[in-house]
Amino acid sequence: MTSIRKKIKKNTPSGPVSGLNFKSNDSIVALIDVLGFKEMVVKNKAALVQRYFNKVIDTQNGLQQLKGPRLKMALLSDSIILSYDLKQSRNDALFQMISACAKVQRILLTEKILTRGSISFGSFYMNTNYNVLVGSGLVRSYLSERQAKYPRIIIDPELISQFEFKNYSDLASTMNQRGNLISDIEFSTERTPTSRLEKRLLFVDYLAYYDPYFELNTNKIETFLSNEIKKTKSEYYEKIEWLSHYFVQSFPNNSKKLRTLRNTKL
Repeated sequence: MTSIRKKIKKNTPSGPVSGLNFKSNDSIVALIDVLGFKEMVVKNKAALVQRYFNKVIDTQNGLQQLKGPRLKMALLSDSIILSYDLKQSRNDALFQMISACAKVQRILLTEKILTRGSISFGSFYMNTNYNVLVGSGLVRSYLSERQAKYPRIIIDPELISQFEFKNYSDLASTMNQRGNLISDIEFSTERTPTSRLEKRLLFVDYLAYYDPYFELNTNKIETFLSNEIKKTKSEYYEKIEWLSHYFVQSFPNNSKKLRTLRNTKL
């Protein structure tokens, strides 16, 4: 993600960009960051990096066929950026974005790749031919992404009032009427028990949505998490711990190894 920070922090241009027909649209914007990407590159895990790019490109093609031209997606190193314009129903745009993010997270998790991000809103312009992505929506997503902390994609808290939802519960219930894709459940970790959490955050409930391909890979994912949770000195330990709790809750019948570890370790 470091590779795009300087680009995002620059001021959004107010006039035309040289060589481009710059016109931003009000959009839902998601920024998804791949956790551990730097380590993949530094340790020369070429096969894993290759799988990451292949999966994202395949997912991009599939999503754009499914969602149509209103959904746009770009890949910048360890960051995936999605946008969905707000020309029609805001609630529909938000739901489409949430379901797209869930699909991206599920597919990458089957490749043992963890992601974290945020869904926000604002002006946005994307031109993949010139590799230009700019707008307040991208800035908001970038600034709120850090709040996610764990392998999850949160809903920017500012979006609730801007979209005229009464509160977190109103947004969650509205979205979940079309599919259970929003959660605010928090899980204690050794370093951050639930009692110390400042506030609950809505996030994309990517393990709850039924996906036949993902269901076939739950044993593979559980084995991956079971092996990773044993690495207590890993810098990603707390993130793995959180994800393990989330997985056990989502797949109680497919998480015997993790439940055993949780009884003795978590």
